[in-house]
Amino acid sequence: MIKIGFIKDNMKQFILMGFLLFSAVAWAMENESESVSSLVKIQKEWTGASLIDSPTYDSKKASELQMLYTQKFKEILYEALREPNFNTESSLLNALLSQKTLNSAVIVFSLKYAKDNGFDTERVRDIIDLITKSMNLADETESLDGKIKTLLIAFCEPKYYSSSSIDRLKTTIQQSNCKYSLFIADLIDMQSHPEVKAMLKSKVNGMGNAYSPEFKRSWISLCILARHNDKSAIEHVKVIAQNIDNKNSGAMNYVPVGLAYTKQKELIEILFEMLKSDKMVFNGEDVNPQKTQLAHETAAVLSLIVEGFPKYNRLEVFSELDKTRCIEWVEKNKNNYKIIDARAGCFLENTVLGL
Repeated sequence: MIKIGFIKDNMKQFILMGFLLFSAVAWAMENESESVSSLVKIQKEWTGASLIDSPTYDSKKASELQMLYTQKFKEILYEALREPNFNTESSLLNALLSQKTLNSAVIVFSLKYAKDNGFDTERVRDIIDLITKSMNLADETESLDGKIKTLLIAFCEPKYYSSSSIDRLKTTIQQSNCKYSLFIADLIDMQSHPEVKAMLKSKVNGMGNAYSPEFKRSWISLCILARHNDKSAIEHVKVIAQNIDNKNSGAMNYVPVGLAYTKQKELIEILFEMLKSDKMVFNGEDVNPQKTQLAHETAAVLSLIVEGFPKYNRLEVFSELDKTRCIEWVEKNKNNYKIIDARAGCFLENTVLGL
């Protein structure tokens, strides 16, 4: 028979342990809250000292505060990312992401730190899960767009996204007007998400011609559908590609990169033919590039998606010699080339799709 005294002693120990655990958690949360609050305070002081119209304007102090803020921000964030269990509501990382004035910077530097330090798939997935929880559809479109673009450039493979993250990102496609949110389709199986496919098709229906304001969003939607093997989308892309107006620099910018993004061999071969084009639009002396050449734009995107193709940048000079070099490469390799599986992040980082 168990003695009453023994039970009482054990109950006392259990209660004491519970109290100590609660106290430790409360202390940690208080310290984390203080860290975030102190960072926000420095940020406000820095902002006040930076604004010329502000009564607290002081350029020297602003410079000092900027250095202090940057140092403290990185110290606190990197501490948060080194916590063993940061994917919780009470974590320091979640506290940082919950601060509206810090959120965008925390996203950028968290993803960079994870990439630079080789975080494993599960840990990256946990970071992205917290990031998607922190994304607010009430944010300004430009702010939300920037966050999605940063996310896709850093990690654009489906393995880094939990089903919960995918569901939250799907909501941004359906309920926001963000242009980059369309590329979230790169992370999902379109057959398993017919509502996303229907949404993309609805955007294509309002495409209009290449001069219309909605052309870019509709063209991206069409090319995403083509990438996912939608036959009618592939045929529609062909028609647009074969009728590029030589007076429209926008079409010359976006049509080649759209064809490249589809990853469809029959559309890549249209790009090979575009290398021979003389179509060009002069943009002006004081802009870069000064002229838009269809062959140049085409060479730049083929560099991203065809293995071994000569490397070109759309902002570099592209001569007749460069053009000949590209055409000769195609003649030599047209029956034996490999298409690289370049994902949305690559296009957002390296082409006009990210502008």
